[in-house]
Parts: sequence; structure tokens; C-alpha cells
Amino acid sequence: MSGDRWVAWGRRPHTPGLALVGLLVVAMAVVGLQGRDSAEPRPVEVAVDRGGAAEGPLGPGAAAPASGLLPPTFTDPVDPEGPGDPAPADPGAPPAVTGARPTTAATSAVAPSATSPARAGDPGPTSATTPARVCRNATEPDCGDFRWDPAPMPNQPLVAAFTTAPATAVVGRPAPFEVSWSDADAALSYDRLTTGEPVLNIACTMVARFGPWTPPAPAPSSGNLRYTPTFPAPGTYAVTVSLDTADCTSPYGSGKLLNTTIVVTGAPG
Repeated sequence: MSGDRWVAWGRRPHTPGLALVGLLVVAMAVVGLQGRDSAEPRPVEVAVDRGGAAEGPLGPGAAAPASGLLPPTFTDPVDPEGPGDPAPADPGAPPAVTGARPTTAATSAVAPSATSPARAGDPGPTSATTPARVCRNATEPDCGDFRWDPAPMPNQPLVAAFTTAPATAVVGRPAPFEVSWSDADAALSYDRLTTGEPVLNIACTMVARFGPWTPPAPAPSSGNLRYTPTFPAPGTYAVTVSLDTADCTSPYGSGKLLNTTIVVTGAPG
């Protein structure tokens, strides 16, 4: 290349159109580089003014949270620039699942199984109905009228008699009376010798009974009694021995009166 040709090329005048085209090419390259998605997500900074508005994803003029904390973050990456080209798929990654996220056992409430064993401290099952009360040997009026159940054996009478009964006596001296008694189903519960009017009213205390009652078992008994009364003045006296077996609560109770007379002589001492 000759020196003349070099000089002539170097002095070639600039064309304004070519310069403008070059600037456009450079500008388009710069814009393309800025619009290209970055492989790494760009951090988003949010400035919060506790007394005013927030800038950033909330947008200008949006009210800041009342607590003054930053908005909640999510595990899904968010592109603040808007949707772009999808990232290339990794051949070794498992296929993506779209739709609602699955609920894990840690975040879901599991209803207890009907067949699960009871835990310690749990109350056991309760009955919905109260069992009916059984009226047996009861004292509550709602059990109805008193009755023996089962029916007792037929009551056997009390047998008693004087074995010793003097016809006469002396004033101030003991006069012996003896009585023998027996009962095939009850024991002796009361006895008394009186002179003059016999004692017929015998006190008996018992608890009111209602409904069915179980009768007691028969209790055969027998014995001998001895009395030694004295008489203060001469005269003829009626002597009575009152006997009872069992008591007023038993179906086998019996009573008997033994009567005799005695003539008392002599002067008072």
C-alpha cells in the first residue's frame, strides 16, 4: 500500500448517517444486556417509614404495616420485574407439581381415630342411664308397702307354764314362783312378774320398713324362770307372769300371760 493511498483514506470525510447507525447499534446492545434475565434473583430492598409510606413492592404512597414490620416473605421466588422467560429445566430434578400445595402432617390437624386407645387421664365411658334401685330390706317409702319376701314359715306359739306357784305366803317373806317356757322358732325377749293388774302394753321400737324384706331364720329356744316377790300386807293377790319371744320386727314373735293367785297372811313386820 502506497503512502498516497493511506493519506487519501485517512482523510476520507465522515458521513453523519454512518455515525448515527453506529450509535443505534451500541444502544440496542446495552438495552439487550439490561433486559436479559439474571440467573440469580436480585435482592429487593424495602424502606419502611414508621410514620409514613413505604417504597418498594408496596408501591409509592401505600400505607406501611401497623406494627412497623416488613411484609411477610414467601418461599417462592418473586420477580419484581414481572414474568420473564422460564428458567431452563434441570434434567435430574423431579417433575414439578402444579396446583395447591400438599398439607403435611406437621401443619394439618389429624382427627382422633375411633379405635385409638384411651390416653392416661381420659375419663372412661359413662352410662347414659342410671340403674334402677333395687328395693330389698329398704326404709324408703317409694319402695311400696312392707311385705315378707319370701313368705316366712308359719309362726309357732310360745308355750309356758308355772312349775312352782305357792298358794300361800307370809307378809314380808319371799314367795318363790318358777316358770318353764319354750318356743319352736324364737327366743325369749321379755318377761316380768307383777302382782295386781297384769302388764299388757310392751314397748317395741322399730324402723319403718318398705317393700320386700327377707324374713329371719327361725331360732328355737326354751328355758326356766324364777321370781321371788314379797307381799307388804295380808290379803289375796293376783300374780301374773308376762312373756314374749322375738320382737315386733320378727314374724315368729309370740306372747303369753301366766296367771295365778296367792293368799298372804300374817301381820306386817
